[in-house]
Amino acid sequence: MMHACGHDMHVSIALGVALAFHRMRENFSGTVRIFFQPAEESEPLGGRAVADEKLLEGFDAAIGFHVRTDIPAGAYGARAGAVTKSADQFELELKGIMAHGAKAYEGVDAIAIAGTFINEVQKVVTREMPADDGAVVTIGTIHGGQATNIICPSVTMTGTIRTSSSARRELLVRRVREVAEGSAAMHRGKAKFSSHLGEPPVVNDTAMVERFRQLVVKSFGEDKFVERSPSSGSDDFGFYSSCVPSTYFWFGSREPGNESAVHTPTFGASDSLLIPTTELAIQFCWELLHS
Repeated sequence: MMHACGHDMHVSIALGVALAFHRMRENFSGTVRIFFQPAEESEPLGGRAVADEKLLEGFDAAIGFHVRTDIPAGAYGARAGAVTKSADQFELELKGIMAHGAKAYEGVDAIAIAGTFINEVQKVVTREMPADDGAVVTIGTIHGGQATNIICPSVTMTGTIRTSSSARRELLVRRVREVAEGSAAMHRGKAKFSSHLGEPPVVNDTAMVERFRQLVVKSFGEDKFVERSPSSGSDDFGFYSSCVPSTYFWFGSREPGNESAVHTPTFGASDSLLIPTTELAIQFCWELLHS
């Protein structure tokens, strides 16, 4: 009974960086601030609090990281540009009119409206968003209906809207709302749509990524740096990268005995990954401080 994602490893690495710089505090000028991520993809988002409380003001750069199971243990990855997607939540209430199932024409079927919306909203992704955006609309919950012989008067849904483009983020949310309202109007019903902006996409700074690549090659060898496709998930580190130039890198965990994906009860990673990854993070911070 576990939903493992590797955040215990992230915390251990961050603590190691904090301890190292505390011990080296007489040997550098500048400030290193360590954040222990309070929440990644559900409210209250830690990154939002960091940005709102202006905890990045006066800082020149930010570094984040995440374990990745499609990268071999001992290898590291990063890429310039958007590496995660935004994650905006929506709630939708579809209103119809109750009637007896034998006289459906006397009512307005909210379940029929919901079915239309579920089918049509995916066309916003496939027909209106660029393929390389990787936009995603997920309907996570749906509730409606009271009996087998009653025309359902109300259906509620919640879901998530994701895009790697900050510019298309508002457009995608607006189009989901318009599809909901259009689906309801088609069936003579009504739609009440509300949305909540979550994390922005994590966008990596090109110069910082190149600097990280050079550090990995110098420390571990050319074959230990890999470039993987962006993640379809979201991370509140997007708030950090919206404030200051940032790099969000991946460290690999895949090896015999540890091959499960994250978000599973069987995810595992060797403790031997922690020390070299911590040392890499320390060295990266050290170089940025002395640049």
